[in-house]
Amino acid sequence: MQEVNPWVALKRLYELNALKKIGLDIDVDEVFIKQVKKIGDKFEEFSSCRDKSAEIWRMILIVIMLNDKDEQIVDFCREMKIKNNDREIIRQSVKKYPELNRQLEKRAANNSFLYSNLNGVPDELKIIISAVSKNHYDNVLRYFTRLKYIKVEITGEDLKSLNYKPSKDYKVVFDRIMQAKLDGKIHTKKEELMLAEEILAELSAL
Repeated sequence: MQEVNPWVALKRLYELNALKKIGLDIDVDEVFIKQVKKIGDKFEEFSSCRDKSAEIWRMILIVIMLNDKDEQIVDFCREMKIKNNDREIIRQSVKKYPELNRQLEKRAANNSFLYSNLNGVPDELKIIISAVSKNHYDNVLRYFTRLKYIKVEITGEDLKSLNYKPSKDYKVVFDRIMQAKLDGKIHTKKEELMLAEEILAELSAL
């Protein structure tokens, strides 16, 4: 399934009844082929911004297994001797698909909401989701092109310089600064420090 047109290989394997023999019970009909082609197109479209480690074969297995139970996926991966890292990407993608599909069916109202839903999600799943509808596509495109590389500039050392000792509050500060930065409320490191001081003062008063 690494070839240029993986749906061709799938169709061939389906016609030879080979997919069922390895535990993949799916009808490779015109609807499925169209879906795989669309996802393949998105895989190529996002080639400049997706992780280079993303694999089209994993993407296809995820699509095939969307209705499978977790134990079925684990059994299949064990039988096929699929590496642990690949197995976990497949498992987590199948598990997260229904909720992510629902969350992104409307255009995200703000960047922080979109980021919280897509950050840490395997790129294979992002690409699959992008092929569902225009809204799904627009949300994933916005993440890849505008949000993926946004980072908080200040560090723990900067918070120490404000005379606040390291604590669990640091994470709260970084999370809230990231949210503000994603939503365009702050832009510079100076603004991050000012907001950090406000948040730390607020938390200290609790």
